[in-house]
Amino acid sequence: MNIRDLINTIPENSTDEALNSIEHIEIQQAQNTAWIRCYPANKFRLNISIKTGLVIISAENRKDIHTSKGDFVSVLKKTIYEIDELMASGNYSQSAPKSCFILPDVIPPAPENMDLPTWDNEAKKWYDAEY
Repeated sequence: MNIRDLINTIPENSTDEALNSIEHIEIQQAQNTAWIRCYPANKFRLNISIKTGLVIISAENRKDIHTSKGDFVSVLKKTIYEIDELMASGNYSQSAPKSCFILPDVIPPAPENMDLPTWDNEAKKWYDAEY
């Protein structure tokens, strides 16, 4: 079983609120895993992996859920609803995702006398983009 084939079983134009809350899917083909970011009422992430023919749905600080390919979509919907309800009631939370941006050295605050301050990273200075 291939992760891409499994993810393709999620319908794109669903009338289901849980499936419509999926904002982003990132597939790691080499590891046979995928990250799913959901945002029904609260934002959270799920990890989907395939091991020994079983589909595993996991989330931070929660017990893994094992299911079959045939039941994957229905179990995914149920998991999204459950996590969202737990987050809404304050009984579950996930750590904030790590930033994927690497920021250069700390940029000093922009001068207040500029209309459109723009940072030049090569010159390491502010200039007024209006002029």
